[in-house]
Amino acid sequence: MQQGENMHATAESDLDPFGDDIVTEPRRIERSVQGVNDNALDGLVGAFNRLTGSPVPRLGQAGGAVLVVSPQAGYGKSHLLGRLFHRLVDKATLLYLRPYQDPSSCWISILEKAVAELNYPERLEMAAGRPQGSGLTQLDLLARQISTAVAAGALAGDGSGPKGPERGASVRAPVGGVVHPANGWDGALRSLERLLAAHNVSLRPNRRAWLKVLLAYANSGNDDDLRQCCLDWIAYRPLDPNEGGALGLRFADLPDTDMPYEARNERCFERFADLLALGSFYRPFVLAFDQTELYGASPALARSLGVVLSRLRREVPNHLAVVTANTHVWRTSVRPHFEVADAHALQPSLIELHGMNEAQATALIAARLEQSALVPEARRTFCASVVPELYGERVERSARDILRGARAEWHSQQGKPRPADAQGDLQAVFRGYQERLAATPRPFYFDSGVLQWAVQHVLAPAWGGDVEPVSSSRGHLSLRVRRGKETLLFGFESGNHWKRWDAVLDEAASYQSQSSSPEERIRVCYLRLPGQRPLPKRIQARFLALQGRVRLVHLSREQEVDLYAAHDFAADVQQDNHALEQAQVLGFLRKTLLPIAEHMCDATPGPYPGPEVLGDDVQQALPKATVRRAEPSSQTADDPLATSARGQETAVPEGLSEQVQAVVGQMRFVTLALLRGHLDQAHRTLDDAELLRSVQAVAWVKVHRSEKHTVLQWLP
Repeated sequence: MQQGENMHATAESDLDPFGDDIVTEPRRIERSVQGVNDNALDGLVGAFNRLTGSPVPRLGQAGGAVLVVSPQAGYGKSHLLGRLFHRLVDKATLLYLRPYQDPSSCWISILEKAVAELNYPERLEMAAGRPQGSGLTQLDLLARQISTAVAAGALAGDGSGPKGPERGASVRAPVGGVVHPANGWDGALRSLERLLAAHNVSLRPNRRAWLKVLLAYANSGNDDDLRQCCLDWIAYRPLDPNEGGALGLRFADLPDTDMPYEARNERCFERFADLLALGSFYRPFVLAFDQTELYGASPALARSLGVVLSRLRREVPNHLAVVTANTHVWRTSVRPHFEVADAHALQPSLIELHGMNEAQATALIAARLEQSALVPEARRTFCASVVPELYGERVERSARDILRGARAEWHSQQGKPRPADAQGDLQAVFRGYQERLAATPRPFYFDSGVLQWAVQHVLAPAWGGDVEPVSSSRGHLSLRVRRGKETLLFGFESGNHWKRWDAVLDEAASYQSQSSSPEERIRVCYLRLPGQRPLPKRIQARFLALQGRVRLVHLSREQEVDLYAAHDFAADVQQDNHALEQAQVLGFLRKTLLPIAEHMCDATPGPYPGPEVLGDDVQQALPKATVRRAEPSSQTADDPLATSARGQETAVPEGLSEQVQAVVGQMRFVTLALLRGHLDQAHRTLDDAELLRSVQAVAWVKVHRSEKHTVLQWLP
């Protein structure tokens, strides 16, 4: 019987067992083949065990970072990190730190990623949703262990534990109750402070503030708002006094709301260092710096990585830093840009990855074929036909080479075309990234690095703009985009606090006043993700008053997925994870995401925060929101969506269409009465019927009526 006759024509046989050859999440990896890079894993575990050999608390200077290199992409660097994470479950706090994009805000980005990782479930089986019941996050365990340390100190009689009747209160909170330091934790806090003081642990702004936040998080129960306040404080995001009060914090304990990015970056480093110092009473941290090829994008970015690793070694205790890299990129584009003073940031001996021999390749292919409908004999036949062809005179090959060779043969025997990336089918490859991210149950956190990359390398060039970094006076602006006489400034602000946004908008206004030409038009844009909370109404009112000169661009969930998928796709190409050219992929992404670029950069699409400023009776007149997915665009100047809205045949007073378009386009939802207040004097006196006829002549405005109001909606 021929092998092809054993391939059953079932839905299962349509699956490509060799299609997934890139690790995007180290916590989700397939089982490894015995003997492949086991020595490398043992070396990392050994480095970790040397760290755990120190007594608790581990407050001494950390050793240098361990560098893991591979001859080229596909040798399993990210897979090795996944194996390390699995080996160290219950032994380490695990932080997977993808690259940042802006050297000036490196610690802001690292802290944001660390907080997101700390809020990750301790065990993988809980990753499909927010932990409940016995499912705890890594931060839960850290906070609870600190209380346990107090109890241990009390039992040891070292004077650090609670005295008398307070002793039991420090160990656990009532089950099911929301107990935080503002209510009944004074005795535990005093004991914890004595414990930290006994070991000369100084925290910023002070020990008590840190302890209140950690205990509040650990005992937040189902209070998601309280839990989020804790995460915001740790990430050095501004909090309202009421939010701080819920944690028992004083005003002086709250993050500074109006702080230049350089100073905020330093505060975030202090938060990160304090966090790891607190962890020294529990278990070590593992900091995994993966995808470091991306730091080779610029000398400044590569240099900043050296500074980060050096500061970690000198100033941050209780961690093992692991850095992965492809040898050639590391030696030519990253390491040469380190400062001489940062040369000690890495341990002198590195760990090298090796490929698979023929027996290991056979085991890998056989394991993948278990997903297929092939009978065991057919699987053995397939391996015997593929593996010798892959090796020839070679002794070893990378795991990715093996999987791609097997994939090509699988497609051939199935009578299918070559894989999408082998064909250069960029749309199919990109769709895979979109689908993987769209299936992510957790909301994305605001990754300023991803969004800045998307604007700088995809959206602004798609719009036809020239992009350059900008160092604004207070650091709230990061990019400048010029197209003709138009200038767009972009900032990437993740917070929600009104005072910080006041500072952000003040700086935006000052930059707008610096135009060197009366014909130059300067606008400022900020991006918001679907999972972020609405801005305070006073800030919404400021955006409204700014009349489009400063815009808040809300992304839909699908637009968010598209931007994050574009970043992951391009990052994998840059790391040689696909046999595709970077310029080709960026060109494809710019064309595909052109509708998002136009929405973001054009003057008219409505960026206003939405209808929450309207009354309930007005909102009832609005249709439920719909999402339009960005498709690959072939728009020309004749396409009405690519130009300003066109009037219909109705006669409209001169200049009125432009005003209607500007006001409704900016606000997205506006009552007829509110529209009238924003028109010039010549048109403000029109009666309702005449004004409504003029509105209906604007092609991209839809009218909704209720008993009390007429509401206008901007459709694009």
